[in-house]
Amino acid sequence: DNTVNWVEYVDEVYKLVVNYRATNPTTKQIIDLYKDSKVLSKSVEEFSKLDFTKDTKIIAYRNATLSQLQKSIKGYDNGMINDTVILSGTIFNSKKEKLFDNGDEVVLRDIVYLDILDDTNLRCFTIDYNTLLSSYPPKVILGDYAEYKDLRQHYFSKFQEVMNLLTNKYHKSKKAIWSMYNIKKLEFREQLDLKNSYRDYMSISKTPYARDSQFITTYKAQGKGYKHVAVAIYDMPNDHHRYTAISRAIDKLQIISKNKGKYNNA
Repeated sequence: DNTVNWVEYVDEVYKLVVNYRATNPTTKQIIDLYKDSKVLSKSVEEFSKLDFTKDTKIIAYRNATLSQLQKSIKGYDNGMINDTVILSGTIFNSKKEKLFDNGDEVVLRDIVYLDILDDTNLRCFTIDYNTLLSSYPPKVILGDYAEYKDLRQHYFSKFQEVMNLLTNKYHKSKKAIWSMYNIKKLEFREQLDLKNSYRDYMSISKTPYARDSQFITTYKAQGKGYKHVAVAIYDMPNDHHRYTAISRAIDKLQIISKNKGKYNNA
């Protein structure tokens, strides 16, 4: 939370590079670039003053932070067909084989109806995928990340509530309740409630959130360079991640720091 002299910080990082990574001239060139005060903007006073263009990449450590920054800087959008977005989750096929990993870029294909999104501002899309690996097109959800999280928690709690009622009533384990369900030993209403609550929960748990591709994690940014980078420095857990983030900039680096819990100040 203290004021940081970023020129001094970069000087210290440069010393480490010389000592431990002397054979990497690319890193040296990048850090030398930051020494030019015309390149390094020490702060962003307001997001409205951030030089946000199509070439800008916002880098943070956590998915949640990136979603909050997207809301503050660019706003949420519901996406368009052929947009590229970034996953905040993993997608598996019916054989439990991984199709896409957290942080992967995917292309939106078609808008689809998902009944659990009724009465929300969220939208669901199918995405491009290898048809040899899955019989069904994977889906993602776009919109307000907080709304997505709340909805996911809602359906999880609803399923847990139904299961807890059944385990308490029959004094059996969850595994035993599922066995009763499979041979239709539960009451009709109980069968229906368990089926519907589980279906709704699995529907959203298997459909990860996706955000704008200009907002990326330090993990996703590794090994890449971008013309203009704005780093949410307050979100970085250690110097390694700070260094990874700030060294992605080629032409311009801006530092965003959290101030009194407000994301629109720096």
